[in-house]
Amino acid sequence: MMLVLIGGFFTLKSIRIEGFPAIPANSVTITTVNSGASAEQIDVGISRKIEKSLEGMAGIKKITSLSEDNISAVWVQKTSRFDLNRFQNEIQERVNSIVDLPRQAERPTISRDEFKVEALLVQVYGDTDTDTLQKVARDIKNELLAHSKITKLKPFGLRPYEIHVEVDNDRLQAYDITLADIGAAIESASLDYRMGRIESENGRVVIRADSKAENYRDFASIPLLTLPDGSSLLIKDIAHVTRGFEEENRFARFQRLPSVGMQIYTSKKGHLLEVSEAAHQVVDRIRHQLPDNIKVDIWGEYAQYMKTRLSLLAVNFMQGLLIVFALLAVFLNVKLAFWVAMGIPISLAGTIVLMGDRLLGSSLNEITTFGMIIVLGILVDDAVVVGESVFASRSKIKDPVEGTIHGVRQVSTATIFGSLTTVAAFYPLLLIDNDLGKVFAGFSVVVIISLLLSLLESKLILPAHLAAICINSSTSPSKKFIPRLWGKVQSAASSFLGSLNESVGKKRQLAWMKLN
Repeated sequence: MMLVLIGGFFTLKSIRIEGFPAIPANSVTITTVNSGASAEQIDVGISRKIEKSLEGMAGIKKITSLSEDNISAVWVQKTSRFDLNRFQNEIQERVNSIVDLPRQAERPTISRDEFKVEALLVQVYGDTDTDTLQKVARDIKNELLAHSKITKLKPFGLRPYEIHVEVDNDRLQAYDITLADIGAAIESASLDYRMGRIESENGRVVIRADSKAENYRDFASIPLLTLPDGSSLLIKDIAHVTRGFEEENRFARFQRLPSVGMQIYTSKKGHLLEVSEAAHQVVDRIRHQLPDNIKVDIWGEYAQYMKTRLSLLAVNFMQGLLIVFALLAVFLNVKLAFWVAMGIPISLAGTIVLMGDRLLGSSLNEITTFGMIIVLGILVDDAVVVGESVFASRSKIKDPVEGTIHGVRQVSTATIFGSLTTVAAFYPLLLIDNDLGKVFAGFSVVVIISLLLSLLESKLILPAHLAAICINSSTSPSKKFIPRLWGKVQSAASSFLGSLNESVGKKRQLAWMKLN
């Protein structure tokens, strides 16, 4: 018993906590970029060819494609039992075998559609200019990602940097340069060149000749032509080059002010409460460093909901424990009531041990905690029946071990089959053959494991403790006030129950006589 309780305690300290459990990935997305192509060209030249290459492939359940200007996205869903690694590899091979994709199109990228569980949102907002807001939001984003507990973050309202080249028309005409010449110069300074490779016994060396402008100063220094005096005419000589942001038609506002938001997710093995705590630590640390007209808030926090759920589980646990102990202490025996009530923490501790990463690899989430809350009401049913039977047997059989064995045997068949029928009612949930069904099966797993552990506890651990305690005492009443008072309470409760039983029995007997 102590091994189970200690194991449950330490497992509870380390077990993952998340909101809705992550659904296993069951689809792959094929993304292809072809800049400058219309949606119709993308559909005919890329999307349909990818779909055709996947015809007849095993494991495919559904294919959906979306063709927009400049980009093609083909979503391929697998059947539930097909291995995802094999599925993705076969798609990769088929897509790579397509030889007639547009020459301007980039190589298709293939990625798994991982299910992401949102933890919270961080919102940066304020009545300030765009440059300041965007810069502060980027700094906060980098601070959040620098924390070891935060691994997934998706910003919205964060606009990409853009280099603005504003050409002076008079200077353009003076040097007889066209906008196409400027565009060609910028393009030639923004390319990666791969010249070849050298292979030897010691390894492989890739030869590259890159000429790539990285910031607005590099773009300003791009040469356009050589002047008669030997000097170079640079872009900054005929244009004003600045760093700005891409224009977007979408706006993010928070508290009626311009804002940038960041959705933080928990990873597959992440701990929801740890991610939430990490985000609060980062935000609290940088909040005092922000300009007066910029604020940062955390909202949409799933950790608060899970804390409420875990608190509800703890309250129900304590209530069930106290109710069972109080009722059995009043009507039977205080020591017997204690050991019967211990069936709740022992069963839950064993369940948590089995849920740990070393065994089932489950977590405390919406589904599993709901299963625990449901099963709390039926965990001690077997223990109550066994405890009452042992109490009655020990009043007739004076030997404590023989009396306990006799009491357990009297109700063993009924309690075992009673638990198994409840297990049989929850078992079909494990047979649902789809990804969402596997998630909800976590509820059934928790209930079944808890019931089986409760059954073992009531047949092995509980009888061993009941055999070692004095249940039916024949000693004289205690002279101390509290034991004497408690004896009167038990006597009154026993008399009330006996009279109620007798009254109901007489009424049933009279009703039976009238019917006959």
